[in-house]
Parts: sequence; structure tokens; C-alpha cells
Amino acid sequence: MVSGCRSRPGCRLGCASHDIAEAKATWFGGKWCKQNGYTNIIVELDSLLITNMLKEKTASSFRLNRIMEATSSILDLASIKFEHCYREANQLADWLAKMAMNSQTSNIYLSAQQLPKAAKGLLIMDKRQVPSIRSKVDKEIFFVS
Repeated sequence: MVSGCRSRPGCRLGCASHDIAEAKATWFGGKWCKQNGYTNIIVELDSLLITNMLKEKTASSFRLNRIMEATSSILDLASIKFEHCYREANQLADWLAKMAMNSQTSNIYLSAQQLPKAAKGLLIMDKRQVPSIRSKVDKEIFFVS
């Protein structure tokens, strides 16, 4: 679980799009797994486009192609499985990404105990595979007469 890796060299990503951010996060996570000896990896992404690119080892743009090549070279040494999951099923990652965008510090969480309190609940729900549904209140239906 990585959040806001601003102070790490090459990690302050400055991404122009969600897809580039997702691809770079996969590269960073793969690099971290390799450095720490993990060889059996499951990567869940909420971008179907990036998931398919990683599976097929192709890219739709020059910028993504460079990221895909770097990620593939790191992950070729591992047993890896890429899976697409909907954003609603990936609330912990979404919460950490939002926190990283609003944070001025660099955080890498190596255990559940290190996570902020709000993230721990999302992790528990994810581990138990409890489906979560996001709801959005439409303010227009609430009116005072």
C-alpha cells in the first residue's frame, strides 16, 4: 500500500491522466515487490485499459509504452496476474490515492497497523470480500418548502 510517494526519487509522478498514474503506480509497486523478494503477485487495477495493456504488453501511446516496457521488464521475473476490478470494489486504493493527492508527505504502509484508522476498515472489508456500494446523495431532491 503506497500513498503519496513524493520524496522518493522518480516517484513524484506528476501524471497528466488517470491511466498514466495507474501505469506508474503499477511500475512502482512491481519495483517494490521485486526489491523485497516477492515473486507471486496479483495486481488489481481499476483501469481496464491499463490491465489489458499489461496483459498484452502493448500500449496505446508513446508515453504509456515507455511505462509499460519498464513495468514489463521488472515483472518478467515474477509470477504475476493482472486483474481488473471496478473502482467500487477497490475503495482502499481509491481512499489512499485521494489521501496522497491531498498530502504533502510521503507514506509507505507495510502493515495494516500502520494505516490510518479510516483505511483499516476498508482493508478489513476488502480482505473479507465484502461488497461495498458507493452512494451519492442528490442534493436536488432535498428541498425545504
